[in-house]
Amino acid sequence: MRVYVVPRTYFEVQRGTLVEEECFERCNIISINAPSRGEIPPFSPGYENAPNLLELRFDDVADPVREAGGVFMSEADGDAVLAFVKRMDRTRQLYVHCTAGITRSGAVGEVIDWFVNCCLEKNHEDHAMFLRRHPYLVPNRWVRRILLEKFHSHWQFAMQG
Repeated sequence: MRVYVVPRTYFEVQRGTLVEEECFERCNIISINAPSRGEIPPFSPGYENAPNLLELRFDDVADPVREAGGVFMSEADGDAVLAFVKRMDRTRQLYVHCTAGITRSGAVGEVIDWFVNCCLEKNHEDHAMFLRRHPYLVPNRWVRRILLEKFHSHWQFAMQG
């Protein structure tokens, strides 16, 4: 499965265009928005309930114990990501965005790409391609930790069944 990590401007410039419509027809999307900035998802009205869209709201907080303020990724957010990945059509590409497309979406995209391509599909080449395609990512360590715990627990449970 191909995973792409992009900034929110990627979708902002497509808003109201045929490209946006085609993206929602052919892709899965995880939209991470910063509540402290008042960000709303960068899509046209009508897409907010699309079945292939997961909308999350948390700030780029890497250490909720040391960093005061902001909304950090919660366990419930991690559960939502895992549930979305379990139900999404893996023949479609996945786009993950946050404000800059580097830290929050970098962590989400990296963990999902690793889990799907390395663990589920045994496709290490696609994961290597993801890493080559996204050398600028600096995954948020809090987001990464939560997701790795969620996906690891799910993987262990799946392997026992």
